[in-house]
Amino acid sequence: MDILLISPVTSTHYTVPPLGLGYLASALRKEHFTVSVLDCVKERLDMAGLRKYVSKLDFRVVGFQIFSCDLAAVKESVKIIREIRDDTIVIVGGAHPTCTGGEVFGDIEGLDFAFQGEGEKGLPLLLKRILRNEDIPKTTICGLIWKENGKVCANERVFTEDLDTLDFPAWDILRPDTYPQNPQGAFFRNFPVAPIVTTRGCPYPCTFCASGLVMGKKLRLRSIDNVIREMELLYNDYGIREFHIVDDNFTFYPERVMEFCGKAKKSGMKFSMSFPNGVRLDTLTKEMLLV
Repeated sequence: MDILLISPVTSTHYTVPPLGLGYLASALRKEHFTVSVLDCVKERLDMAGLRKYVSKLDFRVVGFQIFSCDLAAVKESVKIIREIRDDTIVIVGGAHPTCTGGEVFGDIEGLDFAFQGEGEKGLPLLLKRILRNEDIPKTTICGLIWKENGKVCANERVFTEDLDTLDFPAWDILRPDTYPQNPQGAFFRNFPVAPIVTTRGCPYPCTFCASGLVMGKKLRLRSIDNVIREMELLYNDYGIREFHIVDDNFTFYPERVMEFCGKAKKSGMKFSMSFPNGVRLDTLTKEMLLV
């Protein structure tokens, strides 16, 4: 394959499909790259298991999703990749490099590239450059971080304004119906469960949360019709019967919530919902709770 995307070995208390990697997989396949996703938590892999798993695969590029709590594990994982196949291109992305920028090259030895912010636009461009030798200057690849002559270089992030232009996550790779009964938040009413995101960004300045830093301060919205189509795909093709909406601000616009509920009812799907990231109490209305 061209690229293996990895959700790293970690000691999390829940097991959910890695949505971010699913979106990246779809963006890469749109450009005709071959891609696979490895969820180390779902596969119950420790470092020895990761070594055994990747040693059986043939891939040219590996990309790690990193939260700061996973830094030590990714550092060890990159070392393993280098020992098995030193010519592999190693890329990291996610919340940690988005927040720390070029410091990630000091955090993890053996990196080739990193991305800050959303990677659906930048990662396919980078792979066109390094795997197809297309004449794409590194300085034009949004969000890319790299080292050149010992100096860290970083390009400006670009946010996708129209989220409807993004393909749905590669659910045929993620296979939400194969996940164990251990979703984010730990509680559920029906099963199987799938996470879904309907917005990106957050305008609030909460000091305990990095969402605004990672996803931007502007709240960007998918259309409700686009959301319902993805839910119908998950409902019909994968038997999903509960949706976990992982937005940071799903209830920010009350009229949008009402539109969603109305169209979800008209769809004929029978499902339950949960909001593992929570909702802001000051955005709730009586009409929302009773719809």
